[in-house]
Amino acid sequence: MDGGRIFSSTLLEIIGPLFGVIIGALLAWFAARHQRIETSRVEMLDLATILLGELNRIERHFTFVKNELPPNSNCVNFRLYTRLAVYGPVRVLEVGLLRFGFLSAYSLERVMELNFLIRNFDVVARYLDDIPVRPGSVFSERDPILDDLRNRSLDISLLAAAISEEVASQKPVASARLNEA
Repeated sequence: MDGGRIFSSTLLEIIGPLFGVIIGALLAWFAARHQRIETSRVEMLDLATILLGELNRIERHFTFVKNELPPNSNCVNFRLYTRLAVYGPVRVLEVGLLRFGFLSAYSLERVMELNFLIRNFDVVARYLDDIPVRPGSVFSERDPILDDLRNRSLDISLLAAAISEEVASQKPVASARLNEA
């Protein structure tokens, strides 16, 4: 019987610390997993907030452009207005589309479409600025393009507002999805 007790006490001396190491490792894994999930959730919510800010900025910019573009190209500050109309790159997309995985495929597609429309708007605005003015001409070939820019700015503004509503409605969904993980 002494041999059985010695064997069981030796086994307990080996298994006890091993069991403690296993429990400690599991606790550390759960804590790291929880921290990773929480960090991802905060990062996604921050990115959604930044995207909303950019979308609001786009909407305001193009609403302003639509209202402030001169009625025709004979305006004294025509070149200034067309240069101010250019938006430039959508900065929030510079982080990469993979970071926007919390958005639905439809919303992500619309964000990419918005980026495309803004790029095209900027190309047309720069082109419009490069068309020479013919002295003494009442009608300018710039005017139809100027009308097109007004229409484009309205389309961009409306699309930015619609995407903003979609992103705002998906922001809590992103948070809930991460809590399920």
